[in-house]
Amino acid sequence: MDPDGSNAVSREEAKAFFKGSFGKMSADAMFNEVDDDGSGAIDAEEFVRFWIHVRKNGYKEQDILDELDQLLEGGAWVDWKDGKDTANAATKHWPTRSLLCKLSQETWDKCIVLFETIDKDKSHTLNKEKAANHFKGKLGKISVDAMFNEIDINHHGQITCKEWMKFWVNVKSSGYKQQDILDELENLIAGEQWVDWKDGRSTA
Repeated sequence: MDPDGSNAVSREEAKAFFKGSFGKMSADAMFNEVDDDGSGAIDAEEFVRFWIHVRKNGYKEQDILDELDQLLEGGAWVDWKDGKDTANAATKHWPTRSLLCKLSQETWDKCIVLFETIDKDKSHTLNKEKAANHFKGKLGKISVDAMFNEIDINHHGQITCKEWMKFWVNVKSSGYKQQDILDELENLIAGEQWVDWKDGRSTA
């Protein structure tokens, strides 16, 4: 499922793996059961932890082996009776703003508006294709690369809601004023170029 060897499976990779008319349903079901931290990517540790959990819920080793063979052939994801729900993700997409958060509620909300402006299909993850559709013009690709270099620190090729908010909190912690951030968020919503924040992270 992880053809790019990033040590994490993204939703896009899962959808590409589960082909056929039920591909999206299988990908969603798998993420709802396995993506414990709601990060939008399943790393090797989470994946192995899930199967250990299935085994502890009374399934035989052979049952799991047979099902893994089915999955390797592109079979649909099954709903294991393991106390986890394939229908609803256990975690919310957006992290809750803490009481002591350095970002004001207004700035926090504006960060969400920018994310949702780029996230046209409302999947709660950003990839480079969506970003390229947002940052148009000659410098579009530079903006996309700069944004991903600063925010996608695990190089999964996607940005989750959690990573996004963590980034903006880090910008505020680096000494920027609320108004500076709000003004820049407005510019970015309008599709203007990504700026290199002096926040200890590199756009290069």
